[in-house]
Amino acid sequence: MRTACSRSRCGCELNPIVAGFVRAMRDEQIMRQEFSYIPPEIERYDNRFICIRNGNCLGAMLYTVQAMLGYGDDHEDLIAFQQIALKGFERILQMSSLEEILKKRKGVEKNIQMLADALNHINRIMKPDNQMHVKTKSRYYAPCFALVTPIRAFDPDYISTITYRRILTEIAMLGVGERVGVVKESLEAISAATDDEGILKMNFGQPHNKRYSPLKIEYPTPYVDVRLEEDYKKGHGLDCDLTFWSVQFKSLVENRFFLDK
Repeated sequence: MRTACSRSRCGCELNPIVAGFVRAMRDEQIMRQEFSYIPPEIERYDNRFICIRNGNCLGAMLYTVQAMLGYGDDHEDLIAFQQIALKGFERILQMSSLEEILKKRKGVEKNIQMLADALNHINRIMKPDNQMHVKTKSRYYAPCFALVTPIRAFDPDYISTITYRRILTEIAMLGVGERVGVVKESLEAISAATDDEGILKMNFGQPHNKRYSPLKIEYPTPYVDVRLEEDYKKGHGLDCDLTFWSVQFKSLVENRFFLDK
C-alpha cells in the first residue's frame, strides 16, 4: 500500500501541500463539507465504507489515494484496509477456478424483450432538442441525457455519431441482439462502410462533416468508447479504432454477449 516514504518510517519531510491534503482527507468535518454540494453526494459520503471489503466504495478510493501519496502505513484505518487487501490476495491461492466463487446468471427472455421495447420506445417518443434539468435548491443539473434524447445509430456519413459507440456497445451487451432499431441500423451502416480489406471508413467528404474534425475528439469521457490509438493526427488511427470497435460490436450482437444459446 505504501508507494513513497512516510515520516513514520524514515523521518523525512514530505511535501507540505501533500501532507496538508492528506490531513484534510482524514478530517471528518472538512470531507463532509466537500461532499455537501448536492444531496446525493452527502449520502454517498455517509455510506463510504459500505462494501469496503471488496474495494467498491468511496472509502476504499480515499484510502488508496492516501497510500499513493505516501501515507499508507501511518494511520490505523489505513493499516486495517491494507490487511483486507492482502487477505484478498491470500485467498486467491486457495482457488482453482473462477467457478468456485461465481454464479452464472441467465438472461430472462421476457426481460430482454422488455429492454428492447423500452429502448425502441425512447427513440419513438423523444425529440433531439429535449432539454431536461433537475432543480436542487437554486441550482440546475442535467443527469440523464441518454434517456431524454433519441439514441443515434452509427452513421459513417456523420462524424458526430462516433461518440455514440459506447452506448451502442452497452446496449448490445444487454443481449438484445438486433431487436433494438439503432443496433440493427448500426450494423447495416458498418457493413456498408467496410471496404474489401475489412476496414471501416468514415465519409469525410460530406459537406456537413467539414466543420468538424475527429482530430479534436478527446478521450476518454463518460459518454464515449475507449480510445486505443494515441491520436488521430497521422496514419489510420481513426480507421483502426473504428474497425476494432465494429468487430467488437458485431461479436456482441451476434453472440448476444452473456446469454446461453
